[in-house]
Amino acid sequence: MVSQFIRVDTFTDWRVYIVPNMPDHSEPPQEPALIPGIILSDLIIREAGSNKPSLIGCFQAFNFPQFPARIGRFFVSVTITNLRGRPNALNATCRLEVAGTGHVVSSVSAQIQFAPENRPLDPRVGIDISFPFMNVAFPSAGAYTFIVLIDNEEVGRRNIEVSAITAAAANSPI
Repeated sequence: MVSQFIRVDTFTDWRVYIVPNMPDHSEPPQEPALIPGIILSDLIIREAGSNKPSLIGCFQAFNFPQFPARIGRFFVSVTITNLRGRPNALNATCRLEVAGTGHVVSSVSAQIQFAPENRPLDPRVGIDISFPFMNVAFPSAGAYTFIVLIDNEEVGRRNIEVSAITAAAANSPI
């Protein structure tokens, strides 16, 4: 706790009191939105009623026998926290870039609508977003980066390796 020292003058003694700083009850400044993780999966199933997501076939890398390579479908799932206020909508984008170049390979956007009667957003509560990527072409093996934007502000990124499957690796017993 941050404290301030106050010297009190009286006719009979000198005292130093430690007085805690009083909390500022005005609206705190907006801290940046946070994404604790970016998860890649083959499929997402949303449970009817509760809308809970089930991520099927999570993976950490892409492996292809040749390049350029194309993948039909995969999903990028994120949970965004630290949002505040009463937005009408949030614009979310997930870009896939060749790492270090800024060259965008693919991009998916979504708009999250909020009902006007909803309570203000609680910064401790996460908002789940799944981005469906379709027909993505990887020009070559190497490092790629997923970048997540909320209202055009970067809130998270994750690197992923795209590799070529060699004949030795394809015949491995594991």
